[in-house]
Amino acid sequence: MYRSSRSEEELESLSESLVREAAPNALALAEHVYRRNRDSKFADPSTGKQRRMEQRMLGSLLSRIQDRSDESTEFCQLLATSEGFVSGVFCDMLKSWSPEYLGGKLSDLCSNLMFQLVTIMYNCLFKNDSFVNSNLAKFDLVGPVRPLLKSPEPARSLQALLLMAFALDESQADLFLGESDIIGHLVDGLRASLSCSERSFETGNMVYSLPELARCTQRLALNDVNKALLMKLGVLPAVKAMLEAAESQDVGAGLELAFTLSFEKDRQLKLAMGAEICDCLRRLATAKDWEMSQTLQGLLFNMGEKFTMKVLGPSSRAFAALDESADQKKKRPASQASAGLRRSRSRRSQVLMSC
Repeated sequence: MYRSSRSEEELESLSESLVREAAPNALALAEHVYRRNRDSKFADPSTGKQRRMEQRMLGSLLSRIQDRSDESTEFCQLLATSEGFVSGVFCDMLKSWSPEYLGGKLSDLCSNLMFQLVTIMYNCLFKNDSFVNSNLAKFDLVGPVRPLLKSPEPARSLQALLLMAFALDESQADLFLGESDIIGHLVDGLRASLSCSERSFETGNMVYSLPELARCTQRLALNDVNKALLMKLGVLPAVKAMLEAAESQDVGAGLELAFTLSFEKDRQLKLAMGAEICDCLRRLATAKDWEMSQTLQGLLFNMGEKFTMKVLGPSSRAFAALDESADQKKKRPASQASAGLRRSRSRRSQVLMSC
């Protein structure tokens, strides 16, 4: 079925054409090649020799699928409806091969295939597309990827963490308990990206942009367990640096993250947060582009009246808008106000910041 004489260039060209022009066939072929080699890990059962052509073919297909999942929401929508690929390749490969990988017995080539799949699924979820999310929610993506948090390679643990951050809802943060090392690696990456001229963080063979890392951190911070952990691991200096950044996209990401963290219930952690970002918020509150920001107003509301007065003073336009907003909430029936707050938080948690 497969010609072993194909050159790398021919194989790459074939994979590129197939994924772009006949994507369903490309996904089906990836499933077929994987199924044929699932148990043998590309070793011919009769001779013991490696089926290198098939291994190269699957690697080439997954590379092109990975590129398309990064480029195209439409492609991600197609992939999300492919049970054969999501369940038959992604879920099955991770379940079948992760034990050998964690035991140090899986070949580098097979390990690379597995983590290509992790990146593909992460790309799909990062699109924050309702159609993609609703279809992928039909599959258990978390169970197969969770063991990879224990990877001996921090870069690959981070890949697993970022996928889980988007696959889990905010009530499931207990799955991250005991994972402070890898969450710390994420915080380190966020800080490093702020001092990098390209606003990115490179780890292993992966490069993550600053807005991407900020959004992933914000996703983790939606749960109270993770809010406290992120603050203890040093996320506040990174938030401050984002609020002081020249790029408006970075400032917006910093405000979103600060707003999410402002729901923290621990008084001491909240005081520490206020001390870290007070001066930044004072500057933003008098800046034309930010003084009427709803995220800024929500952040100040959560931090309390005393903190808000310290930041703004009673004559600020932002304070007046915040005060007016609070009065309107008081006039609403309790049930209506509660529902409005839930809707507001939901919208903010789903803001997509393009990389």
